[in-house]
Formats: sequence, C-alpha cells, structure tokens
Amino acid sequence: LDQELDFILSQQKELEDLLGPLEESVKEQSGTIYMQNADEERERTYKLAENVDAQLKRMSQDLKEIIEHLNTSSGPADTTDP
Repeated sequence: LDQELDFILSQQKELEDLLGPLEESVKEQSGTIYMQNADEERERTYKLAENVDAQLKRMSQDLKEIIEHLNTSSGPADTTDP
C-alpha cells in the first residue's frame, strides 16, 4: 500500500511539474488577449470621440451661419429704441 501511495504521489508531482509551465503560458496568453481587447476598445472609443468632435464642429459652423443669417435678415439694429 505504501508503495502504491508513493507511486501516486510521484505521479502527482510529475503532473504538477508538467502543468506549472502550461498554466503560466495560459495566464500570459490570457493577459495578451485581454490587452488586445483593451486596445481594440480604446481604438473604437477614440474613433467615436473623433466622430463626435467632427459632428460638434459641423454643428458649431451651422449655428454660426444661422446666427449670421438671422442677424443680416433682421436688418440693422434700431439704435433709437431703448
């Protein structure tokens, strides 16, 4: 019985020795995959921010043109009216 237990223990030790490097490799790959996903998400967020910025610039220009149009269409301000 002792021999069988020793054999089982040696098998477990050998298995642990084999699994250790594999587990580390999986952890490293998971970290790399996580970083790739984070990089992709960061890129999507940056592109979205650029898109929003462009839309805001267009809206600002549109508002400026509307204000200028309203100012010119209303004519000169009446300076005698308090």
